[in-house]
Amino acid sequence: MNRPVRIINMTDSGRTLSVSINSKKFTTPTRAVIHTELDKFAQLVTRYQKQISSVEPPPSEIQETVLDFTKGSLQALVSRNEEVPRRIASLKKRNKNGSNRLKICNPRLTTQTETVNINEIRMLALLQIEAHCLDMITIPDPSFTNPSADLLDAALAQARKLADDHGMDRIPIMPLFDLKTEPDDLELRLKRVLDEGHTFIGFRYRMKKFASMERVRQILADKEVWVHLTGVFKNHSSRPIKPQIHIMPLYSFDSVSSYKYFGGPRKSSSEALEFPIVPERRDPGVRVYLEHMTAHIPIGIIDPLANERRFDSNALGFLTKDIHHDLCGDALNCDCFICAGRTIDQFYETYGIENGSPSLPRLRLHQNIHELYASHSEFQAAQKRLTNESYLEYLREKPVVQQYLKNEREFIISSRLDSFT
Repeated sequence: MNRPVRIINMTDSGRTLSVSINSKKFTTPTRAVIHTELDKFAQLVTRYQKQISSVEPPPSEIQETVLDFTKGSLQALVSRNEEVPRRIASLKKRNKNGSNRLKICNPRLTTQTETVNINEIRMLALLQIEAHCLDMITIPDPSFTNPSADLLDAALAQARKLADDHGMDRIPIMPLFDLKTEPDDLELRLKRVLDEGHTFIGFRYRMKKFASMERVRQILADKEVWVHLTGVFKNHSSRPIKPQIHIMPLYSFDSVSSYKYFGGPRKSSSEALEFPIVPERRDPGVRVYLEHMTAHIPIGIIDPLANERRFDSNALGFLTKDIHHDLCGDALNCDCFICAGRTIDQFYETYGIENGSPSLPRLRLHQNIHELYASHSEFQAAQKRLTNESYLEYLREKPVVQQYLKNEREFIISSRLDSFT
């Protein structure tokens, strides 16, 4: 019998897997694409249909649909007849394309729903089963604040029985753990699901939960289990911005998806900074920065696009145009359809200007789509490197990440990173 997950190569700082699910195969490490990123691509195609109608969609092997649940909407699955059909319709709509991708759902619970009951978990499983568009059923840990794993066992057993009763005895069940779980409690849960034979395990990312991340690596690094990490911020809060997604394979996370913000699209890096900004009334796409960002630029004459960052695969970081010039020169180091044949200045001139005025929405749209292609290609390059060397050796060639591992002491957890200190 063929194994659905097989370790191709393993080092002390990363590994490569071959994964096969329902005739869909891929190699890790890799980057999953979430439904809002596919929406951005569709938006780009709609806007420039004549120019890019023949362009292939983002080349990810995994497609993740994020469904957000508040306490009220989770309870509605049990108490209101129309709620499950509405969620099923949403799942189907978001998964109608991309038939070659492995399709998974991420039922994301808000802080108020950290503890859910077995009936709510049952309905979460049912809506995924009835949608008939997913390659596995994802079950979030129903009570990660409780040291006991008994409720988790019951939830997974319920999901398995529901799938079997619907004639889907071959569809895998993937437990989804939260990295907020204390390391010892997380270890208990992981050993339970491993004993039950689960070969697909998911985690919800949380910032600076390094002890839990390291425990995951210690337990799962040598196991033939696909480990998926959902909801990772693309970048880190410092400058130049560091690629959180590309750091995660150090902890034996085999695939990674980006974070979807609750209640709306992700803010850009410039909006996330501590400097106050207000919209320019004449053009809602232009932002006027009220304080200068760097010492050598006087207040009031700042380029509204100056702090926007584009992902560069050679540096493996999110760089402003000026920082890109300093680290990488003029070349874009990318052959995606957005970047091909352009310099960094031409990138900002082409995509940062609309109708003669600076346009942040236009620039961010193109930057986001570029990152999907460039990030996926970089993971493919990492796969090749991991066949005969460690992931750490690959990372040490990247200027931004190298500085990250030197300065961010939280990441220096074991001797795996000693060479960076």
